[in-house]
Amino acid sequence: MSSSYFKEWFEYLRPSYDLFFYDQDYSKCSSGNAIEVLSNELVGKTVELAKYYSNIVFFAHSWGTFLLLSSIKRICSQVQCSKIRTIILSNPADLDWTNYQDSGNHLFDDMSESEIEKLSSCTDGLKIMQLALPYYVANHNNVPPIVIDKYDLAAYGLIDDEMRDYNIRELVDYLPLDRTHTIYCEFDFEKKEGSKELAEKTITHEFPGAGHFPFAEQPVNYASLIKGILT
Repeated sequence: MSSSYFKEWFEYLRPSYDLFFYDQDYSKCSSGNAIEVLSNELVGKTVELAKYYSNIVFFAHSWGTFLLLSSIKRICSQVQCSKIRTIILSNPADLDWTNYQDSGNHLFDDMSESEIEKLSSCTDGLKIMQLALPYYVANHNNVPPIVIDKYDLAAYGLIDDEMRDYNIRELVDYLPLDRTHTIYCEFDFEKKEGSKELAEKTITHEFPGAGHFPFAEQPVNYASLIKGILT
């Protein structure tokens, strides 16, 4: 996916912040080692930003949390830690393969067999997201206007294969824990159990009434939470 699905929901920050949205370039990953390639890219972009900014805030959502954790050791070794002012991890991906699979199953808990069959037989990435989107949010019958302009099934398959049997729990300790905030949502398919080290070691926030896209489902309340963290 591209950053289109959350870009507009953070415009309220522009008067106070320069915003940089990082879209991973999967065209570089066709030969394998996709996560390593994307991690290298994220580290490089962060090092470049650190030349011009003395305060950097990371916001990572969902699988973006996995990518940031995969890169955090090198980021902290190549960028002055004092420049990383705050890290916000929203709806974090699971830290091991078993919980990752469990979360995927939770996403389908409310789907009928016919809906699951439609998803399973679909080969169009955008169509799959259109079918699945109601089950990402708390209210399946009231989906907010989330713009998804890209969903690359080949890239997803490549990443999914590379994540087999992964465990990145030990990487949590490389975060600046006193400046890292983790947001868990009441109706998200991603549960605390899947990232318990984040829940136990970072500053944790429970966000009610939302599923996997809280910034779109509860935009006013979520903006208030983010502003509170940043101040």
